[in-house]
Amino acid sequence: MKYRLLLVTFFLLGTLGSGVPAAAAPDEVTLPLPPKSLAQWYKPHNKRQVWLHTMFRLRQALQAVEHYAERNDKARLIHWAMELQQTYARLPQMVPEWEEQTRQPLAGAVLDAARREDRAALSDSLGKLARKCEGCHREWTGVVTALYRSPDYTEVRVAAAEGESATDFLESMERLADTLNALKTAREDGELAEARDATGRLGRQLAQLGTSCAVCHDEPASRERVLGTATFKSLQDLEGALNEPHDPKVSGQYLGTVGFTVCGRCHSIHRTLSDLRTRLLR
Repeated sequence: MKYRLLLVTFFLLGTLGSGVPAAAAPDEVTLPLPPKSLAQWYKPHNKRQVWLHTMFRLRQALQAVEHYAERNDKARLIHWAMELQQTYARLPQMVPEWEEQTRQPLAGAVLDAARREDRAALSDSLGKLARKCEGCHREWTGVVTALYRSPDYTEVRVAAAEGESATDFLESMERLADTLNALKTAREDGELAEARDATGRLGRQLAQLGTSCAVCHDEPASRERVLGTATFKSLQDLEGALNEPHDPKVSGQYLGTVGFTVCGRCHSIHRTLSDLRTRLLR
């Protein structure tokens, strides 16, 4: 298994780690990369994300075995123990590199104990299998999520706003940052006409950015939370506040609302994992 060095800042370790204070955390950690064969079971190679749904089925089967063992329902216990074994056997079929790590006999031992109605052996085998699952998840869930369940913006295009050309996603972000900073500077320096112009430009750019949301999100509610009616109402309020007599406190509050609603929400949902994904794939 190849290992790649990932440099993680004190801040990320302090905020995303397991509660270790940032000052006490190392500034360098090593993360294992999963086998490349795993990628075929996630989007965009696999729209159904079969690996993920196999995990869901395994968890269901484990719980069902425990449930029917407690109820002394032998028929259903054996049914779900067989389902557990068959589902668990798919893991090395999908990712052959993990055949040894999955320890396939564990699921077989659960089924054998169920058939023999050996409660002690069943409990022991279930515990060993559950601990195996937990260990695998501790090692791989974070990296796999970053690689295969995080946004990839390299192919996303943002339609042209009025007076501008269509851009890729990163260029669109740069334009937004430039416009936002121009707005902030003009507001602070009392250049209200320039600030109002930047506010209008920001609104148009955000509206065009919203057209790219449909690449991933089918439901309108996702866009509404970040780039919905409330956001554009705040922009209108901000533009109105950038007139004489100008109250910097009021315009600052509207500007802060836009920054939190748009930049803060979107980045907290999308950017952290996307940046980590980009770093891992370098």
